[in-house]
Amino acid sequence: RFIVKVICERLFVEGKISGIHILGRLGAEEAHEWSSLPGVKLIGQVPRDEMPSHFQQADIFLNLDVNAACPNAVIEAMATGLPIVGFRTGALEEMVPESAGALANYGGDPWKLEQPDCEDLVTKICYVIANLEELSRGARSVASAKFNPRYVVEKYRNILDPREKLNANA
Repeated sequence: RFIVKVICERLFVEGKISGIHILGRLGAEEAHEWSSLPGVKLIGQVPRDEMPSHFQQADIFLNLDVNAACPNAVIEAMATGLPIVGFRTGALEEMVPESAGALANYGGDPWKLEQPDCEDLVTKICYVIANLEELSRGARSVASAKFNPRYVVEKYRNILDPREKLNANA
């Protein structure tokens, strides 16, 4: 929870960002704490069909999941051209190349949920803000190339039925 506070203190107060919109289910304690921070707007849970409009209002997608397996929201955000900022944990390192965003070193042990390196995260946010156009194009390109449904189906076919690969080459 302190990550949002650090980001607000370092980036909103200094005028480097205009605000943070937090989407998703929050506990009462988090909601109370975060709603009092300057620049924070709590949106709450959003129906899937409304996500694109929220993505269109944003400049970056900040994913603070630790050790996330393969978050669809990251793929969807990149597909709309949002660069990703998060920690270099879980599947994010495979999903988000340098051309599509910036990943911070966690610092502590993410499996023990030790305190992360917020300074590196703030640095990565500033980097993405400074390179927004280039990284937005990169995010969209990565989503189209790596997460295109036809491409994914073909990869699965090749893994699950090696004969498909042989037939395709014949």
